[in-house]
Amino acid sequence: MSQIRPILEALARDELLDITDSLELSVPDRRRKALLVEAIEGVRFDLREVLLGFSRDRLKELCRMLGLDDSGREKAVLVERLMGEGGGQAAAVDEAPPSSGRRERARANGNGGQMEIAFGETLTTEKLERHLWSAADILRGSIDSADYKNYIFGLLFLKRLSDRFEEETEALRNVPGADPEDPDEHDFFVPKKARWREIQKTATGF
Repeated sequence: MSQIRPILEALARDELLDITDSLELSVPDRRRKALLVEAIEGVRFDLREVLLGFSRDRLKELCRMLGLDDSGREKAVLVERLMGEGGGQAAAVDEAPPSSGRRERARANGNGGQMEIAFGETLTTEKLERHLWSAADILRGSIDSADYKNYIFGLLFLKRLSDRFEEETEALRNVPGADPEDPDEHDFFVPKKARWREIQKTATGF
């Protein structure tokens, strides 16, 4: 079985017909998926370009059908995952328990979430971004990616505000007569319970 066959078998008949038409292939019975797959598999073509023409939701669906991690928002990342890990793993979707989740899928994909860089290879911005997005998808768990920003942006704002408050507090300690806990001494006053150090002490679920 070729590397692309599991991907082709996961495609719908209409999608296979579009490929055969674009390649101008002759198929004895266009109603049979198996014949379409065999005809396409027998010629050289760029499956990556075909997949990039699919919607992001469709690519995610294909990843799930092939037992692959469907996290990430970039189509190129999903296509790379399909092309690099799709071959020979079509049965994995039936073996994984329904509650496996993103963390388990990430472990099953081979590197346990670690970024692999070959000796002498330069870490590109694109590869780093893909790794960070993958990490963010694991951390967000069941939260929808569209809603994830509502949590992250709030945390980033609070962290930056808390850092700025600490900087002002340190500076005020060197000013005679100044009270670091006086709200009037700060541009933005952060109550003690809302400061990052206090939040770290009470955070749970990590």
